[in-house]
This record gives sequence, C-alpha cells and structure tokens, in this order.
Amino acid sequence: MKRQWIWFLAGVMALVMTGLILVQAYWINNAMQVKEQQFRQIVTHTLNEVAREVERQEAVYHIMDEALPQESDTVPWHFDALQYEKQSHRGRRPDPYPSKDRGFRSPPPEIRDSFSWEVIIGESYMESGTSSVMQDGEIKTMVSSRITQKSVFLRNIMDRMTRELPPVEKRINLDVLNRMIASRLQERGIDLEYEMAVKKPDNRVLYHTPAYSEETRSGVFQQALFPNDIPSIPAFVSLYFPGEKGFIYRSLGFMRITSIMLILTTVLLFAITLLVIFRQKKLSEIRNDFVNNMTHELKTPISTISLAAQMLTDPGFQGPGKNIDQISGIIHEETRRLGLQVEKVLQTAIFDRGRVKLKKKKVDVHRLIETVIKNFELQIRNRQGDIILKDEAQYSVAHLDEVHTINVLSNLVDNALKYSKDRPVITIRTRNRGKGLEISVEDNGIGMSREHQRKIFDKFYRVPTGNIHNVKGFGLGLSYVKKIVEEHGASIRVESQPGKGSKFIIFIPESNQRHA
Repeated sequence: MKRQWIWFLAGVMALVMTGLILVQAYWINNAMQVKEQQFRQIVTHTLNEVAREVERQEAVYHIMDEALPQESDTVPWHFDALQYEKQSHRGRRPDPYPSKDRGFRSPPPEIRDSFSWEVIIGESYMESGTSSVMQDGEIKTMVSSRITQKSVFLRNIMDRMTRELPPVEKRINLDVLNRMIASRLQERGIDLEYEMAVKKPDNRVLYHTPAYSEETRSGVFQQALFPNDIPSIPAFVSLYFPGEKGFIYRSLGFMRITSIMLILTTVLLFAITLLVIFRQKKLSEIRNDFVNNMTHELKTPISTISLAAQMLTDPGFQGPGKNIDQISGIIHEETRRLGLQVEKVLQTAIFDRGRVKLKKKKVDVHRLIETVIKNFELQIRNRQGDIILKDEAQYSVAHLDEVHTINVLSNLVDNALKYSKDRPVITIRTRNRGKGLEISVEDNGIGMSREHQRKIFDKFYRVPTGNIHNVKGFGLGLSYVKKIVEEHGASIRVESQPGKGSKFIIFIPESNQRHA
C-alpha cells in the first residue's frame, strides 16, 4: 500500500474518532445539564416547601393563640421553626367560645383544631336540667350571634397576622430552620454540605453558617420567607453548595466512568493501530531495501566468479604463460567475500533467536586493534588514506571474546571507509577513562544528522546517500556491533555532525577488566 493511501486512511480514521469523541462529550455535557437542572429544581422545591411550612406553622400558631381560653397565661403550643415569646392573655376580649351557651357546646379536644361546631336544635341548658323546644326567632338570633362571633374570631386572627407581626428574627428559630432545610434535602437524596444565610431585603445578614461567603462561585439559591406578608417580604434565605459540581459528577456514576473509559480505550487503540501500520510500512520498506542491497552485494562476486570461470574454460586462454594464478586468486577472494556476506545474514538470524554465546578470555585490546589495522592497510593505501592508532590506555587488557571483538572493530573501520571522502583518515584511540577502558573510531567522512544517529543501530538501516549505490552493505554491520558490545556488558554511542565526520565510542566497564 502506498504511503499516500495510508495517510488518507489515517485521516479518515482520525475524523471518525474525533466525531465519536465529540458525540460522547456532547452526551456527557447534556447529562450534566439535566442533572444540574434536576438538582436545582429539587433544591428550589425544598426551600419553597420549607418556607410554606414555616408560614403555615405561624398561621396555626395565631389560630391556636386566638382560640386559647383567657385563663391561660402562656402559649402551650410548640412549632419547629417558630420562635414567639410567651404572651399573656389577661385583659383580652371575652372568650368567644364559652363552654356553655344556648344551643351550642364547645368541641371536644380531639376535634378542636378543625374549629367546627355542632348546633343542637331544640336543646337548652337550664339549671333545672329541663329542656324545651326553641322558637324560630330564638334560633335565628342564636345563629346570627354565632356567625358574628366567628367573623370576629377570623378578623382578630387576620389582624394579628397583618398588624401585630414582630421582627423576623423573633418569628423564626434560625437553628431549627437550618436543621429543617438539611432534613428535607436529605429526604430528597441531597446529602451535601451547604452554606446558608438569612438576610433582610436590604441584604443585611441576620444569620449565617460559619463558612458562608458572599464571593462564592457556586450557584446561589434564594427563597423568600413569609412571602404572603403585607406589605413586604420580611426576609429571605440565601443558600449554596460548595461541592455542587462534584456531587453532580458523582451522580452520573457508572455511565460517566464508562464513557470516559470507552473514549480513552478507543483513542489508545486508534493510536496503537496507526503506530503498527506505519511501523509495518517502515519494516516493509527496510525489507525491500535489504533485499535490493543483498541482491547487489551477492551479484557482484557471483558475476566476477562466473567471468573468471569462463576465462579458465576458454581454450584460447589455456597454455603456458597465462595468468592462471591471478584468476584463481580472484575467484578465491570473491568466494571469501561472498561467504562473509552470507555469514553476516546467518549471524543476524542467530542473534534474533537468543543470546550470543561468547568465548571470553584475557586479551590485549591494542593487539586486536593492530590486527584490524593490518587487515585494512591495503584498502586504505589504495585510496591514499591513512589509519592512525593512538594507544593512550595504560591498562588495555580486558575479558573479551577475541573473534567477535575483532569483528566489531572491523565493522567500525569498514563503516568509516564506506562513508569517508576520497582520502580517508581514520583514528583509533584507546584511553583509560573513569572506571573503564574507552575505544573510539573516528573518521573524516560525510557525518550524519541527529535523526540518523537515533536509527543508525537499527537492523537494516542505512544512512541514505542518494540514488547512487556507492555504499555497499546490508545495513547489518552496526546492528551487529551494538549487539556484541551489549553482550559484553559494555556500551556504544556515536558523535557526529553532517560534513564533519563521525566518531563511535565503545566503553568497556572496569568489571570486564577485573576478570582479565
């Protein structure tokens, strides 16, 4: 699949993912708004109900106080949110409901609250205990008198409720009012701390909870107390919930958590899918490059061997004086080169299966470096270059696998030759640094950018040099180097700048030298 199609599909998937996330976010936001509206409706309804209850209790108080017999000196009634001082009933108007009167009797205690009365027609309470039938005129007079008395009773109550109202702080028990609000909210499932204040219409605070603040960012609920008072409302309740948002979030419960988890999981899977697609695409490209490079590298020695073999079998070439030894040497050299290339591929396959079995022993690093220099002297001389050894390390003995260490150094020198200019200058330096031995291979080649430095040790990766195939190899050399170095418990890093060459630094820790 072409890279353009991959990017196109990735863009479509990203749009679909964005749409799903926006839909989920829209749903969560709507659910939050619905929960918030429900919350505000419950709180508003609760405060309204509490205000009605307070007003109802005050009305009942006035009715009961008006109906009490004049002999009573105190108010015996108790109401939750009311706080009236004890009042004397002495010197008030005569009791409009005497216990005995013509044709009527006082209601028993169990129905007194209903303020209903029973008319007994034709019955007269006489001292002698005898009864006589009442005349029509007497009945009309009696009914008229009772209606008048009831009118006076109701008018007195209305007068008390409109003219004799004390200050609001004396009409309400504020602590009880607070407990009543908390109780009603808990009954409706809002077990949440709140802050409350009772204020006058001019915003003068009569009462407030300890943590109440006028500068809150939470939504404030207000409810008038005694809204039916004439001529104006005496006070109102101001209430807010500091933890309102958290309470609403928690009220969404399982659905909110599920939605968030689905969104995060979908985004994560989408990212992993894109990562796998692009990684597979990259591996496919690297694999194709590897096949092309391997084909080129194997084709060259095979072609050379084939040509040499044809020359040997040519009848005109046979006989004394012919350079048969030179042709045989070419065949041998190209066969060795072909074997090395195949060996690299086989070693890489072995590395993929597990750890490398190293045959460590006590070796002198300087001796190994001299061996590598001898192997490359001819190639460097042919390119009119130079290879320099700076053996500054006073202690150069380490516990290493001799064969693999020579291969590591050979790969680094070969890599320096491949990417160097016309006259390569390669410097190999050893020195004791910190708690270990440091070996560096430096060249004057083309160098590399930071992007390539991060990938240089990846398998099959080769620093691009354009469309011209002037750098041979499979991209396995530095991957092999890193693998062997790490198997020895050492480390390798690269320092490079474009156009200024590269420097590979191997650090062998002191523990490897102690074994030696």
